[in-house]
Amino acid sequence: MSDSGEIKLKVNQINKYTYSITERGCTSYLIIGSKKTLVIDFLFPGDFSLLNEIRKYSLNELIPVLTHGHFDHTGHLNEFETVYMAEEDLHLLKDNNIEIKVISDNQKFDLGNMVIKAYKIKGHTNGSVIFIDEKSHNLFTGDEFGSGCGVWLQLNDASDLSTYIKEIDKFKAYLINNCDISFYDWHYYPGHLGQEFQSKVSSHNPVDSYLIDDLKELSEKLINNEVELIESSAKQGYNEQSFYARFKKAEMITRKSLIK
Repeated sequence: MSDSGEIKLKVNQINKYTYSITERGCTSYLIIGSKKTLVIDFLFPGDFSLLNEIRKYSLNELIPVLTHGHFDHTGHLNEFETVYMAEEDLHLLKDNNIEIKVISDNQKFDLGNMVIKAYKIKGHTNGSVIFIDEKSHNLFTGDEFGSGCGVWLQLNDASDLSTYIKEIDKFKAYLINNCDISFYDWHYYPGHLGQEFQSKVSSHNPVDSYLIDDLKELSEKLINNEVELIESSAKQGYNEQSFYARFKKAEMITRKSLIK
């Protein structure tokens, strides 16, 4: 964002059919199939047309989907006629004039020459969804495992740490049992591409499967009172003080009432 307030979109081609569109640190993704294009998340609200930007790269029928319902992912929601999201996050949406279709667990989105799978997972919100592109070994994870400095588990809809541990275990088992690729060979694309550069752990700390393992261990250590809690100024849920914690690659902001 320039000093004049000018909107600046940064577009990156991830592979021959996948693009990221980033604005003010928030990222939308396009997965362009032979017949349809999946649009994942819709950035902050802004005085520009995300749809017009998308049309520079794809004229296909669009399937707009949300990783979760927070405002920094739903800013251009009303540019679409129909959007898919998890029912558990519907209450997070502001006024809109669109049709919402509820994502079912393991729902498949057929783009023509490829199928993208949706995996529902609790943690950052109760209705978080990860989109799985097995063809390119890409995971579009929203804010579930970190977007910015670690994963935010201090907001109103965040899970307690015991639930988060179970959800990580289930997701890891799903990938291992259903996909013909090592768990450690996936590429992660979170909702905010600044994650790898904003980390307090190191100057470059991208989301990967090793970080997911560390998030589970960090959660366990917090429950066992084995990791230091540092007061955080990050937005708090229910006016409760939030705390930052870290272990190996993993970083987290949470509340004491959720450390159980």
